Amino acid sequence: MEAQPIWLNNNELEKGKSLTLFYNYYRIEEKISTFEYGKHGEEHGEVQHVCRSLTLDEMIERALLHDDKDEFVPLINENYESTKDVPGWILEQMFAFDSSKCFAAVINGETGTKFCLRNHESFSGCSRPPLLHLAAYFSSVGITKWLLANGDAEGANYMCESDFYHMKDMLPIDVALLSVRSGIQLNGWTRQESIFSLFFGLLRGEKRRSMEVLRLLAQHTNEIREQFFKYTKPGKLVDVAALLLVAHQKLMPLNVTKEMHGLPLAGEQSDITKFVACKISRIDILQKRSLYSDVDNELLQEWKDMKARMKMILLLFKIFENIGHSLSAFLQLDPDQEEARLAAKLAWIFEQTGLHVKDRDIHGVCSTGACANLTLVNKIVYARSRGCGSCMNFGHEEKRSLEGFIVGVPKIQQQASCSIPIGHSSYHTLTSVGAKKESGSAGQLKIMYSVAPKGGFTKYSTFLVKTLKRGMRHM
Repeated sequence: MEAQPIWLNNNELEKGKSLTLFYNYYRIEEKISTFEYGKHGEEHGEVQHVCRSLTLDEMIERALLHDDKDEFVPLINENYESTKDVPGWILEQMFAFDSSKCFAAVINGETGTKFCLRNHESFSGCSRPPLLHLAAYFSSVGITKWLLANGDAEGANYMCESDFYHMKDMLPIDVALLSVRSGIQLNGWTRQESIFSLFFGLLRGEKRRSMEVLRLLAQHTNEIREQFFKYTKPGKLVDVAALLLVAHQKLMPLNVTKEMHGLPLAGEQSDITKFVACKISRIDILQKRSLYSDVDNELLQEWKDMKARMKMILLLFKIFENIGHSLSAFLQLDPDQEEARLAAKLAWIFEQTGLHVKDRDIHGVCSTGACANLTLVNKIVYARSRGCGSCMNFGHEEKRSLEGFIVGVPKIQQQASCSIPIGHSSYHTLTSVGAKKESGSAGQLKIMYSVAPKGGFTKYSTFLVKTLKRGMRHM
Protein backbone atom coordinates (compact mmCIF):
# COMPACT_ATOMS: atom_id res chain seq x y z
CA MET A 1 0.00 0.00 0.00
CA GLU A 2 1.50 3.27 -1.13
CA ALA A 3 1.72 6.09 1.39
CA GLN A 4 -0.56 9.07 0.79
CA PRO A 5 0.87 12.51 -0.08
CA ILE A 6 1.53 14.63 2.97
CA TRP A 7 -0.78 17.56 3.63
CA LEU A 8 1.20 20.77 3.15
CA ASN A 9 0.25 24.26 4.24
CA ASN A 10 -0.70 26.87 1.67
CA ASN A 11 1.19 29.92 2.92
CA GLU A 12 4.34 29.22 0.93
CA LEU A 13 4.43 32.75 -0.47
CA GLU A 14 4.61 34.18 3.03
CA LYS A 15 7.33 31.69 3.93
CA GLY A 16 9.27 32.61 0.79
CA LYS A 17 9.14 36.29 1.62
CA SER A 18 11.22 35.69 4.71
CA LEU A 19 13.99 34.25 2.51
CA THR A 20 14.34 37.20 0.13
CA LEU A 21 17.80 38.64 -0.37
CA PHE A 22 17.19 41.74 -2.47
CA TYR A 23 13.47 42.33 -2.96
CA ASN A 24 12.29 44.54 -0.09
CA TYR A 25 8.89 45.69 -1.33
CA TYR A 26 6.79 42.59 -0.79
CA ARG A 27 5.02 44.02 2.28
CA ILE A 28 3.19 46.67 0.26
CA GLU A 29 2.56 44.79 -2.99
CA GLU A 30 0.10 42.14 -4.05
CA LYS A 31 0.63 40.32 -7.35
CA ILE A 32 -2.35 40.52 -9.68
CA SER A 33 -0.89 39.18 -12.92
CA THR A 34 2.42 39.19 -14.78
CA PHE A 35 4.09 42.59 -14.38
CA GLU A 36 1.04 43.92 -12.52
CA TYR A 37 0.93 44.57 -8.79
CA GLY A 38 -1.57 46.23 -6.46
CA LYS A 39 -0.26 48.77 -3.96
CA HIS A 40 -1.41 48.72 -0.33
CA GLY A 41 -1.62 51.63 2.07
CA GLU A 42 -2.59 55.03 0.66
CA GLU A 43 -2.52 53.67 -2.89
CA HIS A 44 -4.48 50.51 -2.03
CA GLY A 45 -5.88 48.82 -5.12
CA GLU A 46 -3.88 50.82 -7.63
CA VAL A 47 -2.53 48.61 -10.42
CA GLN A 48 0.82 49.50 -11.93
CA HIS A 49 3.37 47.88 -14.21
CA VAL A 50 6.67 46.64 -12.82
CA CYS A 51 8.52 49.44 -11.07
CA ARG A 52 11.60 50.31 -13.11
CA SER A 53 13.31 51.76 -10.05
CA LEU A 54 13.88 48.20 -8.80
CA THR A 55 17.26 46.68 -9.45
CA LEU A 56 17.66 43.70 -11.75
CA ASP A 57 18.32 41.45 -8.77
CA GLU A 58 15.11 42.59 -7.08
CA MET A 59 13.08 42.03 -10.23
CA ILE A 60 14.46 38.51 -10.75
CA GLU A 61 13.90 37.60 -7.12
CA ARG A 62 10.32 38.87 -7.26
CA ALA A 63 9.67 36.72 -10.34
CA LEU A 64 11.07 33.67 -8.51
CA LEU A 65 9.12 34.49 -5.35
CA HIS A 66 5.83 34.45 -7.29
CA ASP A 67 7.08 31.63 -9.57
CA ASP A 68 6.19 33.68 -12.66
CA LYS A 69 8.17 32.27 -15.57
CA ASP A 70 6.76 34.95 -17.92
CA GLU A 71 8.69 37.52 -15.90
CA PHE A 72 11.70 35.36 -15.12
CA VAL A 73 12.60 34.10 -18.63
CA PRO A 74 12.79 37.57 -20.32
CA LEU A 75 14.83 38.97 -17.44
CA ILE A 76 17.42 36.20 -17.90
CA ASN A 77 17.48 36.29 -21.69
CA GLU A 78 17.75 40.08 -21.91
CA ASN A 79 20.39 40.66 -19.27
CA TYR A 80 22.90 37.79 -19.42
CA GLU A 81 25.14 36.44 -22.15
CA SER A 82 25.82 32.91 -20.82
CA THR A 83 25.31 30.64 -17.85
CA LYS A 84 28.56 31.72 -16.20
CA ASP A 85 27.27 35.31 -16.13
CA VAL A 86 24.17 34.36 -14.11
CA PRO A 87 24.79 34.96 -10.38
CA GLY A 88 24.88 31.84 -8.22
CA TRP A 89 22.20 33.16 -5.86
CA ILE A 90 19.57 32.77 -8.61
CA LEU A 91 20.09 29.00 -8.61
CA GLU A 92 19.79 28.91 -4.82
CA GLN A 93 16.69 31.11 -4.67
CA MET A 94 14.97 29.05 -7.34
CA PHE A 95 15.16 26.01 -5.05
CA ALA A 96 14.63 27.96 -1.81
CA PHE A 97 11.37 29.46 -3.18
CA ASP A 98 10.48 26.11 -4.83
CA SER A 99 9.84 27.96 -8.10
CA SER A 100 8.86 24.87 -10.06
CA LYS A 101 7.48 26.74 -13.10
CA CYS A 102 10.64 28.83 -13.51
CA PHE A 103 12.71 25.68 -12.96
CA ALA A 104 10.77 23.79 -15.65
CA ALA A 105 11.24 26.69 -18.08
CA VAL A 106 15.02 26.57 -17.58
CA ILE A 107 15.18 22.77 -17.94
CA ASN A 108 13.04 22.91 -21.08
CA GLY A 109 15.47 25.35 -22.69
CA GLU A 110 13.40 28.54 -22.60
CA THR A 111 16.47 30.41 -21.35
CA GLY A 112 18.68 28.65 -23.93
CA THR A 113 22.40 28.88 -23.21
CA LYS A 114 21.86 32.01 -21.12
CA PHE A 115 20.94 29.86 -18.10
CA CYS A 116 21.37 26.10 -18.59
CA LEU A 117 21.25 23.98 -15.44
CA ARG A 118 22.61 20.85 -17.08
CA ASN A 119 25.84 22.69 -17.92
CA HIS A 120 25.95 24.99 -14.92
CA GLU A 121 29.47 25.64 -13.67
CA SER A 122 28.41 24.79 -10.11
CA PHE A 123 28.04 21.18 -11.27
CA SER A 124 31.45 20.87 -12.89
CA GLY A 125 32.86 17.40 -12.34
CA CYS A 126 29.43 15.77 -12.23
CA SER A 127 28.32 13.37 -14.95
CA ARG A 128 24.79 14.60 -14.28
CA PRO A 129 23.65 17.66 -12.30
CA PRO A 130 22.55 16.80 -8.74
CA LEU A 131 19.17 18.50 -9.13
CA LEU A 132 17.30 16.09 -6.86
CA HIS A 133 20.02 16.58 -4.28
CA LEU A 134 19.44 20.33 -4.35
CA ALA A 135 15.66 19.86 -4.16
CA ALA A 136 16.16 17.65 -1.09
CA TYR A 137 18.57 20.15 0.47
CA PHE A 138 16.05 23.01 0.18
CA SER A 139 12.94 20.81 0.72
CA SER A 140 11.59 21.88 -2.66
CA VAL A 141 8.46 19.73 -3.00
CA GLY A 142 7.29 21.15 -6.34
CA ILE A 143 10.67 20.76 -8.04
CA THR A 144 11.08 17.24 -6.61
CA LYS A 145 7.68 16.20 -8.00
CA TRP A 146 8.49 17.74 -11.39
CA LEU A 147 11.84 15.96 -11.65
CA LEU A 148 10.43 12.58 -10.63
CA ALA A 149 7.52 12.95 -13.06
CA ASN A 150 9.67 14.05 -16.00
CA GLY A 151 12.23 11.32 -16.42
CA ASP A 152 14.66 11.98 -13.59
CA ALA A 153 13.42 9.25 -11.23
CA GLU A 154 16.74 7.44 -11.65
CA GLY A 155 18.39 10.50 -10.17
CA ALA A 156 17.08 9.27 -6.80
CA ASN A 157 19.71 6.52 -7.01
CA TYR A 158 22.57 8.76 -8.14
CA MET A 159 25.36 9.70 -5.73
CA CYS A 160 26.60 13.26 -6.01
CA GLU A 161 30.10 13.30 -7.49
CA SER A 162 31.18 16.74 -6.32
CA ASP A 163 31.38 18.35 -2.91
CA PHE A 164 28.71 20.87 -3.89
CA TYR A 165 26.92 21.82 -0.65
CA HIS A 166 28.96 19.03 1.03
CA MET A 167 26.84 16.38 -0.75
CA LYS A 168 29.66 14.26 -2.16
CA ASP A 169 28.86 10.51 -2.22
CA MET A 170 25.35 11.13 -0.89
CA LEU A 171 22.05 9.96 -2.37
CA PRO A 172 19.18 12.46 -2.54
CA ILE A 173 17.44 10.57 0.30
CA ASP A 174 20.55 11.10 2.46
CA VAL A 175 20.32 14.83 1.82
CA ALA A 176 16.59 14.81 2.61
CA LEU A 177 17.29 13.08 5.94
CA LEU A 178 19.97 15.65 6.67
CA SER A 179 17.37 18.38 6.14
CA VAL A 180 14.88 16.61 8.42
CA ARG A 181 17.48 16.00 11.09
CA SER A 182 18.82 19.56 11.13
CA GLY A 183 15.34 20.93 11.70
CA ILE A 184 14.72 18.60 14.63
CA GLN A 185 18.05 19.54 16.19
CA LEU A 186 17.25 23.22 15.79
CA ASN A 187 13.99 22.62 17.66
CA GLY A 188 16.04 21.35 20.57
CA TRP A 189 15.33 17.60 20.55
CA THR A 190 18.09 15.36 21.84
CA ARG A 191 18.15 11.61 22.32
CA GLN A 192 17.97 12.09 26.08
CA GLU A 193 14.37 13.22 25.58
CA SER A 194 11.37 11.00 24.99
CA ILE A 195 10.31 9.26 21.79
CA PHE A 196 7.05 11.18 22.14
CA SER A 197 8.95 14.46 21.82
CA LEU A 198 10.76 13.11 18.76
CA PHE A 199 7.49 12.25 17.01
CA PHE A 200 6.07 15.63 17.92
CA GLY A 201 9.07 17.33 16.29
CA LEU A 202 8.73 15.27 13.10
CA LEU A 203 4.96 15.82 12.80
CA ARG A 204 4.92 19.59 13.28
CA GLY A 205 3.69 21.68 10.38
CA GLU A 206 7.10 23.26 9.78
CA LYS A 207 8.57 19.81 8.97
CA ARG A 208 5.92 18.79 6.43
CA ARG A 209 7.82 19.85 3.33
CA SER A 210 10.98 18.04 4.38
CA MET A 211 8.95 14.94 5.20
CA GLU A 212 7.10 15.05 1.86
CA VAL A 213 10.37 15.25 -0.08
CA LEU A 214 11.63 12.31 1.99
CA ARG A 215 8.46 10.34 1.19
CA LEU A 216 8.78 10.99 -2.56
CA LEU A 217 12.44 9.98 -2.61
CA ALA A 218 11.79 6.86 -0.51
CA GLN A 219 9.34 5.70 -3.20
CA HIS A 220 11.98 5.98 -5.93
CA THR A 221 15.09 4.81 -4.07
CA ASN A 222 15.80 1.27 -5.30
CA GLU A 223 17.72 0.14 -2.21
CA ILE A 224 15.55 1.85 0.38
CA ARG A 225 15.72 -1.12 2.76
CA GLU A 226 19.51 -1.10 2.62
CA GLN A 227 19.46 2.64 3.28
CA PHE A 228 17.18 2.08 6.26
CA PHE A 229 19.59 -0.48 7.69
CA LYS A 230 22.47 1.96 7.10
CA TYR A 231 20.84 4.41 9.52
CA THR A 232 19.67 1.74 11.97
CA LYS A 233 23.14 0.22 12.42
CA PRO A 234 24.77 3.31 14.02
CA GLY A 235 21.58 4.14 15.93
CA LYS A 236 20.55 7.36 14.14
CA LEU A 237 17.21 7.82 15.84
CA VAL A 238 15.83 10.81 13.94
CA ASP A 239 16.59 9.22 10.57
CA VAL A 240 15.07 5.86 11.57
CA ALA A 241 11.91 7.50 12.94
CA ALA A 242 11.50 9.74 9.87
CA LEU A 243 11.91 6.82 7.43
CA LEU A 244 9.40 4.74 9.38
CA LEU A 245 6.89 7.59 9.32
CA VAL A 246 6.96 7.92 5.54
CA ALA A 247 7.63 4.31 4.47
CA HIS A 248 7.22 1.85 7.34
CA GLN A 249 5.11 -0.47 5.15
CA LYS A 250 8.06 -0.91 2.79
CA LEU A 251 10.63 -1.23 5.56
CA MET A 252 9.09 -3.54 8.16
CA PRO A 253 9.63 -6.39 8.65
CA LEU A 254 13.21 -6.26 7.42
CA ASN A 255 15.56 -9.23 7.10
CA VAL A 256 19.28 -8.66 7.51
CA THR A 257 21.88 -10.83 5.77
CA LYS A 258 24.92 -12.20 7.58
CA GLU A 259 27.17 -9.86 5.61
CA MET A 260 25.15 -6.82 6.68
CA HIS A 261 24.81 -8.12 10.21
CA GLY A 262 28.50 -8.45 11.02
CA LEU A 263 27.76 -10.94 13.79
CA PRO A 264 27.82 -14.77 13.79
CA LEU A 265 24.33 -16.15 13.22
CA ALA A 266 22.90 -19.63 12.92
CA GLY A 267 20.91 -18.84 9.77
CA GLU A 268 21.62 -16.91 6.60
CA GLN A 269 19.26 -14.08 7.54
CA SER A 270 17.86 -12.54 10.69
CA ASP A 271 15.22 -9.98 11.54
CA ILE A 272 16.45 -6.43 12.10
CA THR A 273 14.97 -6.56 15.61
CA LYS A 274 17.28 -9.47 16.39
CA PHE A 275 20.18 -7.52 14.94
CA VAL A 276 19.55 -4.59 17.29
CA ALA A 277 19.19 -6.94 20.28
CA CYS A 278 22.46 -8.70 19.35
CA LYS A 279 24.21 -5.35 19.17
CA ILE A 280 22.99 -4.46 22.67
CA SER A 281 24.26 -7.80 23.94
CA ARG A 282 27.62 -7.31 22.24
CA ILE A 283 28.08 -3.88 23.83
CA ASP A 284 27.13 -5.36 27.17
CA ILE A 285 29.91 -7.93 26.83
CA LEU A 286 32.41 -5.19 25.97
CA GLN A 287 31.34 -3.23 29.03
CA LYS A 288 31.82 -6.25 31.27
CA ARG A 289 35.28 -6.92 29.86
CA SER A 290 36.22 -3.31 30.50
CA LEU A 291 35.94 -4.00 34.24
CA TYR A 292 39.08 -6.13 33.98
CA SER A 293 41.08 -3.91 31.63
CA ASP A 294 42.12 -0.31 31.22
CA VAL A 295 39.62 1.24 28.81
CA ASP A 296 39.46 4.92 27.93
CA ASN A 297 36.51 6.75 29.51
CA GLU A 298 35.59 8.26 26.18
CA LEU A 299 35.19 4.77 24.69
CA LEU A 300 33.10 3.65 27.65
CA GLN A 301 30.79 6.61 27.16
CA GLU A 302 30.55 5.82 23.46
CA TRP A 303 29.44 2.26 24.28
CA LYS A 304 26.89 3.53 26.75
CA ASP A 305 25.46 6.03 24.26
CA MET A 306 25.26 3.40 21.53
CA LYS A 307 23.44 0.95 23.78
CA ALA A 308 20.95 3.65 24.77
CA ARG A 309 20.25 4.46 21.14
CA MET A 310 19.79 0.79 20.27
CA LYS A 311 17.27 0.36 23.06
CA MET A 312 15.31 3.36 21.82
CA ILE A 313 15.34 1.93 18.29
CA LEU A 314 13.88 -1.33 19.67
CA LEU A 315 11.13 0.78 21.17
CA LEU A 316 10.62 2.53 17.83
CA PHE A 317 10.08 -0.83 16.12
CA LYS A 318 7.57 -1.82 18.79
CA ILE A 319 5.68 1.46 18.44
CA PHE A 320 5.38 1.13 14.67
CA GLU A 321 4.12 -2.42 14.99
CA ASN A 322 1.40 -1.06 17.29
CA ILE A 323 0.45 2.32 15.83
CA GLY A 324 2.49 2.79 12.64
CA HIS A 325 -0.55 3.51 10.46
CA SER A 326 -1.94 6.00 12.97
CA LEU A 327 1.36 7.87 13.28
CA SER A 328 1.66 8.12 9.50
CA ALA A 329 -1.92 9.43 9.39
CA PHE A 330 -0.79 12.42 11.46
CA LEU A 331 0.96 13.68 8.33
CA GLN A 332 -2.53 14.17 6.84
CA LEU A 333 -3.60 16.58 9.59
CA ASP A 334 -3.84 20.31 9.04
CA PRO A 335 -0.25 21.57 9.46
CA ASP A 336 -1.51 24.95 10.68
CA GLN A 337 -3.33 23.56 13.71
CA GLU A 338 -2.27 24.60 17.19
CA GLU A 339 0.70 22.67 18.48
CA ALA A 340 -1.11 22.01 21.76
CA ARG A 341 -3.83 20.17 19.87
CA LEU A 342 -1.28 18.18 17.90
CA ALA A 343 0.46 17.17 21.14
CA ALA A 344 -2.89 16.18 22.68
CA LYS A 345 -3.88 14.04 19.69
CA LEU A 346 -0.50 12.35 19.66
CA ALA A 347 -0.73 11.65 23.40
CA TRP A 348 -4.24 10.26 22.92
CA ILE A 349 -2.98 7.77 20.32
CA PHE A 350 -0.28 6.62 22.73
CA GLU A 351 -2.85 6.30 25.52
CA GLN A 352 -5.24 4.25 23.39
CA THR A 353 -2.61 1.65 22.57
CA GLY A 354 -1.18 1.32 26.05
CA LEU A 355 1.94 3.43 25.44
CA HIS A 356 1.90 6.31 27.88
CA VAL A 357 4.03 9.39 27.90
CA LYS A 358 4.98 11.15 31.10
CA ASP A 359 3.22 14.39 31.96
CA ARG A 360 6.44 16.39 31.78
CA ASP A 361 6.93 15.34 28.15
CA ILE A 362 3.54 16.69 27.10
CA HIS A 363 3.93 19.92 29.04
CA GLY A 364 7.54 20.21 27.95
CA VAL A 365 6.56 20.06 24.28
CA CYS A 366 3.97 22.78 24.64
CA SER A 367 6.03 25.07 26.84
CA THR A 368 8.73 25.30 24.19
CA GLY A 369 6.37 25.68 21.23
CA ALA A 370 3.90 28.32 20.11
CA CYS A 371 1.06 26.76 22.14
CA ALA A 372 -1.67 28.90 23.58
CA ASN A 373 -4.44 26.35 24.28
CA LEU A 374 -3.53 23.44 26.57
CA THR A 375 -7.14 22.26 27.08
CA LEU A 376 -6.81 18.85 25.42
CA VAL A 377 -3.38 18.20 26.91
CA ASN A 378 -4.64 19.03 30.39
CA LYS A 379 -7.63 16.76 29.88
CA ILE A 380 -5.34 13.82 29.16
CA VAL A 381 -3.19 14.52 32.20
CA TYR A 382 -6.25 15.07 34.40
CA ALA A 383 -7.84 11.84 33.14
CA ARG A 384 -4.70 9.93 34.02
CA SER A 385 -4.60 11.26 37.56
CA ARG A 386 -8.24 10.27 38.12
CA GLY A 387 -7.78 6.66 36.97
CA CYS A 388 -9.56 4.35 34.55
CA GLY A 389 -13.05 5.83 34.75
CA SER A 390 -11.86 9.32 33.84
CA CYS A 391 -9.87 7.93 30.92
CA MET A 392 -13.00 6.29 29.57
CA ASN A 393 -15.02 9.49 30.02
CA PHE A 394 -12.35 11.46 28.19
CA GLY A 395 -12.42 8.88 25.40
CA HIS A 396 -16.18 9.22 24.90
CA GLU A 397 -16.06 13.00 25.16
CA GLU A 398 -13.32 13.45 22.58
CA LYS A 399 -14.16 10.53 20.30
CA ARG A 400 -15.99 12.62 17.74
CA SER A 401 -13.36 15.37 17.54
CA LEU A 402 -10.51 12.85 17.22
CA GLU A 403 -12.14 10.46 14.75
CA GLY A 404 -10.61 12.31 11.82
CA PHE A 405 -7.06 11.30 12.60
CA ILE A 406 -7.33 7.96 14.42
CA VAL A 407 -6.92 5.79 11.35
CA GLY A 408 -6.30 2.07 11.57
CA VAL A 409 -5.43 1.90 15.27
CA PRO A 410 -5.02 -1.78 16.18
CA LYS A 411 -7.52 -2.90 18.83
CA ILE A 412 -5.05 -4.15 21.40
CA GLN A 413 -4.83 -4.03 25.16
CA GLN A 414 -8.59 -3.92 25.58
CA GLN A 415 -8.18 -5.51 28.99
CA ALA A 416 -5.57 -3.00 30.20
CA SER A 417 -6.36 -0.58 32.98
CA CYS A 418 -5.71 3.14 32.72
CA SER A 419 -3.62 3.39 35.86
CA ILE A 420 -0.14 4.78 35.36
CA PRO A 421 2.87 4.14 37.58
CA ILE A 422 3.69 7.62 38.85
CA GLY A 423 7.34 8.48 39.28
CA HIS A 424 8.64 5.33 37.58
CA SER A 425 12.22 5.72 36.43
CA SER A 426 12.64 4.69 32.80
CA TYR A 427 15.20 5.79 30.26
CA HIS A 428 12.70 5.94 27.42
CA THR A 429 10.22 8.13 29.38
CA LEU A 430 7.49 5.91 27.97
CA THR A 431 5.58 3.61 30.28
CA SER A 432 3.00 0.97 29.55
CA VAL A 433 -0.31 0.11 31.09
CA GLY A 434 -0.09 -2.36 33.93
CA ALA A 435 3.69 -2.16 34.36
CA LYS A 436 4.76 -2.89 37.92
CA LYS A 437 6.80 -0.40 39.87
CA GLU A 438 10.10 -2.23 39.80
CA SER A 439 13.67 -1.08 39.49
CA GLY A 440 16.59 -2.48 37.52
CA SER A 441 16.70 -4.26 34.20
CA ALA A 442 13.84 -6.65 34.99
CA GLY A 443 11.50 -3.75 35.60
CA GLN A 444 12.51 -2.10 32.35
CA LEU A 445 11.93 -5.32 30.48
CA LYS A 446 8.40 -5.59 31.82
CA ILE A 447 7.75 -2.02 30.72
CA MET A 448 8.88 -2.76 27.19
CA TYR A 449 7.14 -6.09 26.69
CA SER A 450 4.03 -6.07 28.80
CA VAL A 451 2.00 -4.59 25.96
CA ALA A 452 3.81 -6.17 23.02
CA PRO A 453 1.17 -7.26 20.46
CA LYS A 454 1.00 -10.63 18.87
CA GLY A 455 3.08 -10.36 15.75
CA GLY A 456 6.58 -9.94 14.39
CA PHE A 457 8.04 -8.16 17.40
CA THR A 458 7.27 -11.05 19.76
CA LYS A 459 8.75 -13.58 17.35
CA TYR A 460 12.10 -13.24 19.07
CA SER A 461 10.72 -12.37 22.51
CA THR A 462 12.59 -15.18 24.31
CA PHE A 463 15.85 -14.17 22.67
CA LEU A 464 15.26 -10.48 23.37
CA VAL A 465 14.50 -11.05 27.04
CA LYS A 466 17.78 -12.91 27.49
CA THR A 467 19.87 -10.37 25.61
CA LEU A 468 18.20 -7.25 26.96
CA LYS A 469 18.59 -8.44 30.54
CA ARG A 470 22.31 -8.25 29.93
CA GLY A 471 22.08 -5.18 27.71
CA MET A 472 20.16 -3.02 30.18
CA ARG A 473 22.01 -4.06 33.33
CA HIS A 474 24.84 -1.57 32.85
CA MET A 475 22.73 1.31 31.55
